[in-house]
Amino acid sequence: MLTFDEGKHRYTANGKPALPVTTIIGVIDKSGPLMGWALKEAARYVRDELENTWIDPLTEDEVDAVCLNIPKVARKKSKWAADIGTQAHKWIESHIAAQQLFEPAPDLPTDELVRACVEKFLAWEMNNHVQYIESERKIYSLKHGYAGTLDCIAILNDKRVLLDFKTSNGLYPEYNIQTAAYQMAYEEEVNHSIEGRVLLRIGKEDGSFEDKPLPRCEADLSDQAFLHCLGLYSWLKQEKG
Repeated sequence: MLTFDEGKHRYTANGKPALPVTTIIGVIDKSGPLMGWALKEAARYVRDELENTWIDPLTEDEVDAVCLNIPKVARKKSKWAADIGTQAHKWIESHIAAQQLFEPAPDLPTDELVRACVEKFLAWEMNNHVQYIESERKIYSLKHGYAGTLDCIAILNDKRVLLDFKTSNGLYPEYNIQTAAYQMAYEEEVNHSIEGRVLLRIGKEDGSFEDKPLPRCEADLSDQAFLHCLGLYSWLKQEKG
């Protein structure tokens, strides 16, 4: 039996802790894109603050204040972008759940950017034949001892696939690995195969949307990549005591 404590983000299988997929792939260094984004935001902030200083130069105290604010700028922008993505993701969850229960669709979001994300998703849905089978399913791999929550299993254009929604500014390699883990655990539980995975990216800042079909995880070796992450995580935990 698998249970999930949402507050602690903790999975328990048959009374024992089960490693979350996201914790396992946390061994991958993902700081590169984030660091680049943070530097761009910092540069934009400094440029805006100094834009008119040739007319009225900043005092030394004002320069110090600008410098002290730089770390806060990226954090504030990151939280704002995360809020947009979270709201869009939650609306899509509600939309899929309503379809499965044959209930009316939720009202469109009032926030302009969230609504833009949602409308791009609905356009994708209209352009494809989609039948949602399961959503927000908790899964557990008894073989490897990990757990997670997959977004959706659907029939997409006559193929059974795993859909994974990402609220990000890009599609990164670790997403392939994460969905590979979900595919392996799901197939272990239900004892039948899916035909592929599809990443659906919702832009956090500009309302953009893109889909990226992925093959079965064996085809791009992302299953092996995940198992290597699991091995590395276990080794690091053992070394740290």
